[in-house]
Order: sequence, then structure tokens, then C-alpha cells
Amino acid sequence: DVGDLSLTKSVPTELGNLTRVAEGFDLRDNQFTGAVPTQLGRLSVLTKDFKLFGNLLSSTIPTQLGGLKKLVEWFGIHENSLSGPLPTQLGNLTSLKSYLSLGSNGLTSSIPTEFGLLTGLNETAFWVGENALTGALPTQLGEWTRLKSYFWVEENKLTGAVPTELGRWTHFTAMLNLYNNSFCDDVPSEIAALSTLSSLFGDSTATQGNSFGTGCCQLSGTCAPSFVPTTTQFPTQSPTQSRTNATGNTLPLSSYNSLLDYSGQDYTGTIPTEFGLLTGATGLYLSDNSLTGTLPTELGNMVSMRSYFDLELNTLSSTVPTELGRLR
Repeated sequence: DVGDLSLTKSVPTELGNLTRVAEGFDLRDNQFTGAVPTQLGRLSVLTKDFKLFGNLLSSTIPTQLGGLKKLVEWFGIHENSLSGPLPTQLGNLTSLKSYLSLGSNGLTSSIPTEFGLLTGLNETAFWVGENALTGALPTQLGEWTRLKSYFWVEENKLTGAVPTELGRWTHFTAMLNLYNNSFCDDVPSEIAALSTLSSLFGDSTATQGNSFGTGCCQLSGTCAPSFVPTTTQFPTQSPTQSRTNATGNTLPLSSYNSLLDYSGQDYTGTIPTEFGLLTGATGLYLSDNSLTGTLPTELGNMVSMRSYFDLELNTLSSTVPTELGRLR
């Protein structure tokens, strides 16, 4: 333990030879610079903690640190100047029960799905906030069913919806910090049900700086075009030839590449010819409505459909257009 002694220079690689040290490794709160030695991954019998936080360390987190498989209490490397990805090998720290702390660095990449293997986490805390992490929260984090408090991912560049799987954290009661990312949709009801929101988020800022309440597909520009009416009548006014994503860029309707489901909505009227603009759609459900009229020949342009084209339980008339023969 040489923590908080204002030590300088680089961390000696020779410390990796202390392979019999079993209690802890503590170099926290000094002024060490340079890279984290890969040799520290040899300290495989450490059982208590590994603390390098509060220094001036740079470069990346060595993948070799995934070899510290017996750590129970602390893996702390926060508050440095580290960069690069979060190593997937840290998912090997399966004995860890509290404090996986990597925040306040310059780390990039997404949060590895392998972190879902850290099912022993049962106290506090997981901190990767104040980095530059991207991507969505892995659904595999729902495996942390023993976690009680402090899940901090604030001030990153994380996107997507918060996984409903986090609702499995039935012991979690406080400090879910999502501040200043790009999360969308709503906070899942499964998570809100874990505790009162005031204690769960700590304060009103814990969810600010996101896009909660806005559909993720709207932000990504992959929502279905807005032909779906607020009444039971399909609109007679044609949609435009394009749609706009969250950044204001115009995208062709042909770029929509998901399945469209308008089944069981009591729609009346005819099928809009504008569906033919959706040449990238993979399927179309219009079943169980009260649609009338003829099948538009333009539906034959939906050549990317590979799953379902379902029109049953309507009152459509006429023959099937030969143009639909393109849908194979």
C-alpha cells in the first residue's frame, strides 16, 4: 500500500513480479504517469483490491488485467487519462462483488456484453461515467440481479433504449445515473417499479440530457412514415417522397427497412398507393381491418419483402394485380 504519497514517474513494471501478494495492490492518489504495465496482470492471486485510481496514467487498459480473477472488493482505475476501449477481458473478473470503477477517463468503444458475466456484483458500484463510450447498454447487464446501488454511466455518448432487462435488479434501490447521454424512448416501467423514482435516480438530474420520451426510431430516422392516421380512415393526402431524420437530413422512403404492422386497427378506406414507395420494407401486415377497394399495383414495388404480406380479414375487391408477382 503506497497510496496517497505523491509518488511520481511511471509505474514500475517490476511490480508485476509480486505474484505472491494476495491482499491488495494500492497505488491510488499519486501522480504516476505513463502506461499501465501489462505485467500487473500477473498478480493473479490478489483477492481484495486493485487500486490505480487518482493518477495521471495514460494509454489503454491492458487486456491482461482480466487475469485478476480472484479480486473480490475493488477494481478501481478511474480518474486517470486512459483511452481506448473497455477490454472484454474484464468480464473475467467474476469474483468481484463491489466497485468496478472505470469512470473519468477518455475511454471509447461500447460497454462489452461480456460484462454481463459479472453476476457477483452485489454491493456498489459500477462507474464508467465521464468517458466517451458509445452504443447501447447491453441487455446482458440484466444478469446483475444482486446489484444494490450505484450504476453510473453519466456523461458518455450512449444511445438506444434503456434495456427492460435491468428490471431484474430486484435488490437495486438507489443511484441509477444516466445523465447526459443520448438514451431514447421512455425509462422502462420494469425499472421504475424497482423503487420510487426519487430514490432510484437520486435527484432530478440523473435522467436529464437524454431524449427520453422520444422514440428511438425517430432519432435514427428509421420510423415508419407517418401515414398512420389518428382516426380510423387512412389519409387521402399523399405523404412526401422523403422523410426526415433527427439531424434534419432528408432520407428517401426507400431507406425504411423494417416490417410494417397495421393489423387489427379498424382502418377503413383504401390502401394508399404510397406504400409502393417503401421498396426497402421487409413485410406488411394490413390484416383484420375494414379496408375496401382494389389492391394498388404500386405494392409490386415492395420488392424487399421477405417475410409477410398479410391482407386477410378485409373487404377488398378485384383481382390480384400481376405486379405483385415481383414479390418473391
